[in-house]
Amino acid sequence: SQRSYYGYKRFGFLFRPLFAALAGVGCQSEADAERLRSLGCRPEAIRVVGNLGLGILGDPTDGERQNDVLTYGLSFARAVTQQTELVGELNGRFSTRSAGAPTGTESRGILKLGARYTQGPMRLDAGLSFGTTTLDPTIALTAGVTYVFNAFTVP
Repeated sequence: SQRSYYGYKRFGFLFRPLFAALAGVGCQSEADAERLRSLGCRPEAIRVVGNLGLGILGDPTDGERQNDVLTYGLSFARAVTQQTELVGELNGRFSTRSAGAPTGTESRGILKLGARYTQGPMRLDAGLSFGTTTLDPTIALTAGVTYVFNAFTVP
């Protein structure tokens, strides 16, 4: 959790060697994986797994109606080299209604595939996104640059 992360980060001098020694860690999201990397876990030791759930979405046009949806998410991150990582995720929801779902609760999904290259404090990211239903964007391109630095040190 975010709260646990701050606790581990505060006492990093104690926990960093412990995290670095882990042979394998499973986490639920790419955000969790990034937190684990920042705590000292080796990228090749981290595996991102998925989740599955059931949700109830209210009809945004009629407060008396609802739609039961199956939500899903699956992601991965695989270190190819010490500096290069391939990432991907599939997220969405599936409407359980056989007839038309209320507006705003339809089946939706997106598949994202990308890569990250790290050189020193610089990270270059690029990715493609593909919609999985007719309501989703067909294709999208994303790119980013990150500069990692220590803004301050906590004693």
